[in-house]
Amino acid sequence: MRYPAVALLATLAAFSSACGDGQTPVSATTTPVVVATPTPPPAPTPTPVALGQGLACGLPVMPECGQPGDKGLPPGNPPGVWGCCTVVKDNTEQFRTMISEAIYKLKEEQPSLFGPGNLVLDEPAYSAAVARIVERDNKGVCAKTGGPHDEIAIKTSNTWSEQYDIYTQFGTAFNPPGYQVSCTPARF
Repeated sequence: MRYPAVALLATLAAFSSACGDGQTPVSATTTPVVVATPTPPPAPTPTPVALGQGLACGLPVMPECGQPGDKGLPPGNPPGVWGCCTVVKDNTEQFRTMISEAIYKLKEEQPSLFGPGNLVLDEPAYSAAVARIVERDNKGVCAKTGGPHDEIAIKTSNTWSEQYDIYTQFGTAFNPPGYQVSCTPARF
């Protein structure tokens, strides 16, 4: 029966050495383990979409499929067709009111762009500002200037887009805007 007593003494000896010698505090003989917590990387700052460039609706950019009407090319072959763009009789002009409202807002927000008699003093700035206001005020709508320069293109999907004339050959604001063509697929 000696063996159990020897086992008991060995266990007590191991226990006492693990607990210290009774004179030195246990905390002084142990080294604390430090666990490093990684710092998460900062969240990326979202890049704001530049309004008026046809990107605010979040759709991918489409390749140009329209034939420019202001480059001395034939006026469409067959007549009324410019690449993927066609004059649609009895078009509902889905975006006409939206563009017209943007022109009115622009007159209030930036009256310096206009002269007497509705004259547009800076045509590129006017076109870009109308496109920006359309995108800013109409969620899910893309608007872009050009095709030709006196028009604004507008879309809500890449299936189709419409073109509207927003100033006249005399340099005055064209409001309500004039429907020009519908493009299938969207031209921007």
